[in-house]
Amino acid sequence: MNKNEQNKFSNLVNKIRQRILSTGISSQYKAVHYGGALSMVEIIAFIYLFFLRLNISDSKNESRDRFVLSKGHACLSQYSTLLELNLIQENDLEFEINGSSFAGHPVINRKKFIDFSTGSLGNGLAYAIGSAISNPNRRVACVIGDGELAEGSVWESLRITSKFNLTNLLIFIDLNGFQQTGETKEINGDMDLNKIFEGYGFNTIQIDGNNLKSFHDLKSKFVDTKPNVVLAKTTKGFGFEGIENTLDSHHTFVKPDTKIYFHD
Repeated sequence: MNKNEQNKFSNLVNKIRQRILSTGISSQYKAVHYGGALSMVEIIAFIYLFFLRLNISDSKNESRDRFVLSKGHACLSQYSTLLELNLIQENDLEFEINGSSFAGHPVINRKKFIDFSTGSLGNGLAYAIGSAISNPNRRVACVIGDGELAEGSVWESLRITSKFNLTNLLIFIDLNGFQQTGETKEINGDMDLNKIFEGYGFNTIQIDGNNLKSFHDLKSKFVDTKPNVVLAKTTKGFGFEGIENTLDSHHTFVKPDTKIYFHD
């Protein structure tokens, strides 16, 4: 990234984080999935700014690039990104309103850039694979949670990704260390994901997923000879005072005056 791109990236990350707060506190249910949405803000900002090729005129373009949020409960990060990039409008974001595509988990509405209904964990990568195979010229990005790696369907999908050498598919694993009922390593075991993904035939990249500098040269580490996967070590609830790195942040309340950590 050049300096202008770095500033654009930082500004978008800060706006997404602020939007997550304002949208979450306006929810009729009040308690929402903050933790997993906040851990992946830097990830999703990078994907939309520097990997996907999208603009508002693509809303009806069936051949356009696709984004799949496999960890669908983190949807506030996706909704906020779409809004801050003007891919949707303020009146589109009817969060957690019956009949809305912007529910507590994404509901497919491709005209609003919600490409798949997700939330049943373990399915998102299979959707991404189908999109990548159906159009080799399409870029597809998929974000998977570390707790989601307990789903066997993820590993089956990784085998297919490698078998078909889907170099147009970019995968991020959000390693925030928690899932709904506890610490991921205590529930699923402490795995050497770098070795595992390399064994599957991926170009494997490890980054600090909440550090903007980790993303500045990330694209230079991608290869076009094998699928790319980014193992992003993140902090659950990152950026919101009082809930960072806690299991409670998975689904909780926050106050309107919550202090937010903004990037310089």
